[in-house]
Amino acid sequence: MNMSSCCGAAVASRHALRRASSGWAATQTLLQEQLADIREAGTYKTERVLTSRQAASVHVAGWDKPVLNLCANNYLGLSRSPCCCSEKMLLSDYAKSLSDPERRRYHIKVAKCGSDDPLALSDDQFTNDVGCYPSVDRADINDYLVHGTSFVTREQLKSYKSLEAHNYVTSGLVEPPRVKTLRDGNIVVVSKVGCCSRFF
Repeated sequence: MNMSSCCGAAVASRHALRRASSGWAATQTLLQEQLADIREAGTYKTERVLTSRQAASVHVAGWDKPVLNLCANNYLGLSRSPCCCSEKMLLSDYAKSLSDPERRRYHIKVAKCGSDDPLALSDDQFTNDVGCYPSVDRADINDYLVHGTSFVTREQLKSYKSLEAHNYVTSGLVEPPRVKTLRDGNIVVVSKVGCCSRFF
């Protein structure tokens, strides 16, 4: 490749960049003009993030005083209706009690699991069947104990009955775990911890 072809390519790419940037500038100007027309017509809507529960009187981000919320779902009483909020059917009572920003964060965390809210599952949907448990291989245990921070030594692992976790389960402080396989293949393992004052 000679010097003139390199310079020619650089000049051509510079001209293409100028054309693209001038096209982008023209697009931005056009969009700003159209937004100004929409604002003048009174049809422009600014979205405000709610920082309180959805109701007739709400608090919004960037404003100290309560604001009257005239959203149709609120003043018609539909904001809590199951027919308008089908995604709430999959949420637990705990998630429904959260304020909007907290519920948004909760939705993001549940979406990372790729399934419904595990807290919304009823007790009869879980099983004690060992065949439903996720498989745990020796490599998983080794990775947890060796690569993760753990106080468990090799001798303690051999005598697992001396571990506090085993004692909590056998004494009834922790209920035996139950499992459910969700529709996307994820597995939820739950258990309940009883009152521990009797152990102290």
